[in-house]
Amino acid sequence: MPGSNSSLSTNPRDTQSQKSYLIEDNAGGQENQDGWHYAPTHEQHRPSTGGVPNREQSAKLAERVKEWLHSEKQRQEGRREKKRSAKKAIYQALHMHRPPVEGELMDNLDIASSPNSSGDEETQNSLNQLEAILSSIRVSSSTTPSCRQSASGRRGSSGRSRARSLMGNASDTDYASDGEPVVPACEVHLKTVEEVGSDEFKRQVLMLAHTLKCKGWRKVPLDRFKDISIERISGALTNAVTGFSPEQKAEASVQELLLRIYGPQVSHLIDRETELSILRRLARKRIGPRLLGTFENGRFEEFFNARTLTKDDIRVPETSRHIAKRLKELHEGIELEDRERKMGPISWCYWYKWAPRTKEIMAYLDAPENLGKKGYICGSPWEKFEAAVEKYKAWLYGRYGGEENMKKQMIFAHNDAQYGNIMRLQASGKSPLLIPSNEHRQLVVIDFEYASANAPGFEFANHFCEWMSDYLDPTTPHFMHHTKFPTSQEQRNFLRAYVEHSLTSSFTASSKNVSMSGTTEPTTSSPSPVLRPSNRSSSSSLMPTFMLDARTPGASYKEEEATRQRGVDEEVDRLEGEAKAWRAASHAMWCAWAIVQAKIPEAGIEAVINGRVEKADEGKGGDGDGGEEDEFDYLGYAQQRALLFWGDMLTLGILTPEEVGREVVEKAKVVAW
Repeated sequence: MPGSNSSLSTNPRDTQSQKSYLIEDNAGGQENQDGWHYAPTHEQHRPSTGGVPNREQSAKLAERVKEWLHSEKQRQEGRREKKRSAKKAIYQALHMHRPPVEGELMDNLDIASSPNSSGDEETQNSLNQLEAILSSIRVSSSTTPSCRQSASGRRGSSGRSRARSLMGNASDTDYASDGEPVVPACEVHLKTVEEVGSDEFKRQVLMLAHTLKCKGWRKVPLDRFKDISIERISGALTNAVTGFSPEQKAEASVQELLLRIYGPQVSHLIDRETELSILRRLARKRIGPRLLGTFENGRFEEFFNARTLTKDDIRVPETSRHIAKRLKELHEGIELEDRERKMGPISWCYWYKWAPRTKEIMAYLDAPENLGKKGYICGSPWEKFEAAVEKYKAWLYGRYGGEENMKKQMIFAHNDAQYGNIMRLQASGKSPLLIPSNEHRQLVVIDFEYASANAPGFEFANHFCEWMSDYLDPTTPHFMHHTKFPTSQEQRNFLRAYVEHSLTSSFTASSKNVSMSGTTEPTTSSPSPVLRPSNRSSSSSLMPTFMLDARTPGASYKEEEATRQRGVDEEVDRLEGEAKAWRAASHAMWCAWAIVQAKIPEAGIEAVINGRVEKADEGKGGDGDGGEEDEFDYLGYAQQRALLFWGDMLTLGILTPEEVGREVVEKAKVVAW
């Protein structure tokens, strides 16, 4: 990345020297269509009473700017004339063999090759736009009473300030007319700290924070990049996640940032535009971290003072219930869009999106020369595995009586609720998060890369499958411990909390200032939106009515309570069956994901596609054992998921042992629950 700040901006005029009346910050000035701002003079900063003296001052100011504008346009025209003369002299000297007049060629050559020459047309356009703004100001002042203008300006400023306070003002950016934050973006590719070194990485990040107007960070001088503190945050497999903060916190408004750099193979996996759109939908409900700015291969997010859960945390019964409640709030809080319901479960959309690339890779890895110690990554040749997935999908949809009936059951799901994507906020003192009814809101679900419409069964099954993983294991982080899958009792503890919890009933007076992201909201903020509970679980209908005039519970109350308990038990039974049915879908999806993520030599894949067979390079092919020491074994993970898939095919009776094959049956991992 070049050292100049201009390379980080989407505005091409940032490479030009700006005039005294054109500034980058919108501090009370007027903004034209191209994003430039007219700088108010000292006189304009004085309070306006709408009187005649102020009108005279405004007229004088307009005349002064008009004179400067006329002079600047003349200067620009003279400069263009000199360049035209220089080009003509160069052309004649090269093509007509006319000796240039003494000094003519060299004096004008610098002008013709000036680095600013490419922006003259844009500069002229800016001057024309400034002239148009001045004209509109003169017309407005001559037709509208000045006191009305002043009042209107105050209302607009007040509304803008109020919108900023309601949205939390996590960025020094603008807001749309409907109060939606306008997330800044720039076309910059940020290299990792491993590629450029610590100091250069810090310098580039600070420049990005300036360009994207992250709140308070423009107060940190660019030459103080060495004062930035970097902390690598583990838990994400498709991103490099890093926390940033200035070591010298002289400015109280400088907040810590979360920097997310996308992985190298992510273009095959995730549609980042769709992900950013989903993040904006979540922000309207205050779910998850706020999005502060984006660049080509990453983004800045709000940083939570929180601790990531561990594999042991999610096994704690109380924590498991809290996770269930947070997922219920997500499912009820975000309504599906029509296009999402029409597409169907996103897990199958991902499968069909990744399958072509996976097939190409597996054609290379399944070649006899490349099988290596692992053997078939999918437990069998790819074609057999793919056919089994299709047969399983047909069986799964048959449980609902067809795809359309299944789509009616879908909710907005996270689809990757592993422990590394769940954080616990560090609450203290008199925080409302410490109130017993709010304790579950200490948990915050992050990383919505794969979030979209899906069946509740997939959400539960995927979360339960993550109980088998240990991504921080120092030797085999890819290994899935199938004996650690939650027991029926542990699953029902989770599902019962999910069924009995309702988002609307959980918002009590003590929690009305707690957002769905778990953070506390100021009392002046807008009320939380009305969120209806889903009709799928009918959890609100299972609540008994209370007889306030009764001294002791009557027979009707006992009957209602018994009915409620039976209803809860039946719903838990149903969801437990749903989770078991969708478990293989989780295995198939993440198996394909891991194969696409693996580092496979492109030359070998292309050779197979073109009918040639090449042996995998040692450490890079089918074994997947080479590379950097701390590199995740994606092919090993894919194989673990595939073996679990085959185990479910046998358990569910979708395939017989004869259809699966003896070798696959011997390797298949069968979950007991």
